[in-house]
Amino acid sequence: MKKKLLGFTVLLAGVAALVMAPKLMEQKFHEAYQRQLEQLQAAGLVIPHQECPKKSWLGAQCIVEIELAETLGAQDESPRIRWVNRIEYGPFPWSALKQGHVTPLLAYIESQWSLKKDPALPPLRATTHLDLQGTGRVTWSLPAVEKTFPGDRTVLLRFPGADGTLRFDADWSQWVLKARLLPLEVEEQGGGGRLTLGPLTVSSDVTQSPEGLFLGTLQMHLEHLALSTPDGEKLEGSGIRFQTDSHLQAGLIDLRLASQLEQFTLDGRSYAPAELDLRLNHLSAQALATLNQLGRSIGHGSEGAIGLVITAASDLLQANPVLALERLHLTTPEGTLEGRFNLRGQGLALAHLMNTQTLLDHLAGQAHVRASEKLVHWVLTQQMRHELASQPPQAAPPPEAAPTDRETAVTPSDATPKPMREDRLELAVAARLGAALASHFVVRQADDLVLAAELTQGQLTLNGQVLSLTAGLPARP
Repeated sequence: MKKKLLGFTVLLAGVAALVMAPKLMEQKFHEAYQRQLEQLQAAGLVIPHQECPKKSWLGAQCIVEIELAETLGAQDESPRIRWVNRIEYGPFPWSALKQGHVTPLLAYIESQWSLKKDPALPPLRATTHLDLQGTGRVTWSLPAVEKTFPGDRTVLLRFPGADGTLRFDADWSQWVLKARLLPLEVEEQGGGGRLTLGPLTVSSDVTQSPEGLFLGTLQMHLEHLALSTPDGEKLEGSGIRFQTDSHLQAGLIDLRLASQLEQFTLDGRSYAPAELDLRLNHLSAQALATLNQLGRSIGHGSEGAIGLVITAASDLLQANPVLALERLHLTTPEGTLEGRFNLRGQGLALAHLMNTQTLLDHLAGQAHVRASEKLVHWVLTQQMRHELASQPPQAAPPPEAAPTDRETAVTPSDATPKPMREDRLELAVAARLGAALASHFVVRQADDLVLAAELTQGQLTLNGQVLSLTAGLPARP
């Protein structure tokens, strides 16, 4: 009898716990939910409306509206994003159990994001598993869209959709995003232009620093890009990659921006492969956090903003920042271009910006550029053609000043600029290139032209020659 009574008591306690658990989870969830909204507002989102109109023992429905125009700093009116959440409290939400998820949860959430003023566009849908510690795992998808935009020429948009995942911790100080967008097509009817973009994959792993900055990695890979215009111009590329990396060490941030291009053609001319690797190092994290906060407060009033900007700029300079192009590589039909450079501060201070000589004394750097001579010749030719085409037409002289000799008189037809003859253009390009070689601005190495420069102690050495950068400038104070 006692065993039966004990068993019944345990069963009753278990049932009571299961009945009361959703109520306990409700309080914990809504505390976390409000913290999340506060963090979104602190990040710059403008939320004019939020409510939870439907609540029950097992769940709730909450609605949030985000004002796009104010969030983006625009003055004109724009549609709001309507964010609707259907919430099931844990520890064992029925919808999660149906999906085979048996681990205890704080809540299971089905969300829908849509434009309030354009219900014709399909909403983004997401499901979130929020564990007992507040860590979330989101799976989201954007349905296919096919929409026609009427106008002088009808434009057709085709978008097969997108999907991805997002993981975040309880206070959103760390999150990992993965997204995949299927090929997008935009076509102008009646023989107009056409754009094809995708597939595009995006991944990001970000952590918030003690200063409030989000640092980490962002990677994007665009598999294909094609653009054609009504005039018959065509652009096509593939294997387009972009990556950023940022990390914090001893209060300083190092930032890397890199991009690669496997194939790229413009009107049948190939400009690939290409690669760019740019670095910004030794950036004061506190100064960047101050500037970031000031940027968010623009338009909302910020007392002492000028003083904060000056302080942040001073901190940035005193950290001796480094700007470096680690690698530049471009392949063209006329040959290749390669380059690298770095410029770094040495004991910089804000006052040094007031005097050029003093500023140069506190900078150091190197640069090295190598380009095919054929490529340089082609660039100079295009540049001189553009210069001649942009010159205003010569006007005919007034009648009283016009020469009487018919052979030297300017007729109205002569007032129109004429393209330079190719042989004269070739001579002009050769003269400009010859002047650069004679002055040692560039030197010839086999089929390439090379520029090598070094800045140190206020002096610039260019291809072995020391040049004055401050001739005629005021002396140091």
